[in-house]
Amino acid sequence: MGPITVLGSVFVGVVLVTNLVLGRWLLQEELTPTKVVGSSLVLTGAVMCTAATPSGVPTSFTTADMRTLFERGPPFGGFYLGMIIGIILLCLGFIVAVERAYPPPNALRRTEPTTNPRLSRHSSPFRMPTMNPRLSRQSSPFKAAFRSGMKRPSLRLRLVMVLVYPGSLGLNEAFVDACARGYSSMILRCLREEEGLAACNDWPLYLMMCVGIPAAIATGYWLKVVFARYQTTLALPIEYSMLNICAVGGGLLFYNEVVYMNHWQLPLVLAGCGVMTLGGFMIVAVGLREELRPKRGAQVGLGLTTPPALTRKEAVAVEEVVAVEEAVAAVLKLQQLFRRRRLRLAWYQLINDLRDWKDLVKQIEAARQQQSTLSA
Repeated sequence: MGPITVLGSVFVGVVLVTNLVLGRWLLQEELTPTKVVGSSLVLTGAVMCTAATPSGVPTSFTTADMRTLFERGPPFGGFYLGMIIGIILLCLGFIVAVERAYPPPNALRRTEPTTNPRLSRHSSPFRMPTMNPRLSRQSSPFKAAFRSGMKRPSLRLRLVMVLVYPGSLGLNEAFVDACARGYSSMILRCLREEEGLAACNDWPLYLMMCVGIPAAIATGYWLKVVFARYQTTLALPIEYSMLNICAVGGGLLFYNEVVYMNHWQLPLVLAGCGVMTLGGFMIVAVGLREELRPKRGAQVGLGLTTPPALTRKEAVAVEEVVAVEEAVAAVLKLQQLFRRRRLRLAWYQLINDLRDWKDLVKQIEAARQQQSTLSA
């Protein structure tokens, strides 16, 4: 393992370019010039941080070394990791509250009611295609928000969301990397020493495993939530810029890599972080313009309670479609009634046949008894 300031930059550079290409090629997402410039700035900042790699940085730690790193005063050591944990928990609470109040479009599509609830239990073979495009958009998630009376987040809240969602994901990933680097290094050192695993019996190992492993598991939830709401080409640069900035901060403030840097390396690292921050803000700006602008016919931040008015022809077409659907539902209900009636009649006929069969058996037994009596 190398210095954590370098590993984060290399990871960001490779994965960012790869995912942007895949998002454009496989997902057919729009890659605007502003996104390209912002991603290039993030990549340039990662290269600058990589160029300022210090030499002689320790990459293996014992529990005693890790205890020394934790006990350093603010803003270094354990204070830095505690601050990161606090920010992550605040962001997690914000995301959970927003997801409950403003579900993503996919959730609206899943909870969208059918046109006629009386047809929800029937699979009709008829399909009524709508030729008017305005009628065909009635089942979109945006119209579902109209019908359900749900509110859209305000523009200010959207700005906070586009920063918090991908940024908190990158912050959590940087925290997971810092913890994994610590406890994996301590475990390897314990296996190599003569004392064995007994040398690992110290609180820094337990602490970093107890907070790092749950944070790594929570990354799966974060990925699902972030990329269900934002495009890959929008969220990835923000996520990776925050990941690299926090990785550099973890190397400088927690792992004390700053003492191994020359007089020109630290300014270059800080300049690289500034360039990545600028690129991230450019992508946030284009995200607000392209992803978060209010839709036509809606006002940002106001409750949506009524759909847009239809023309007379469209209203007549809707009434005809509803009438046909009601007729189909009535026919299906009548078919079920007839089917139940036939089953009931068949059951009654079977019971009558069984009764007749029992009477016939009794008559045969009586005839046999009479015959045996006469023969005696």
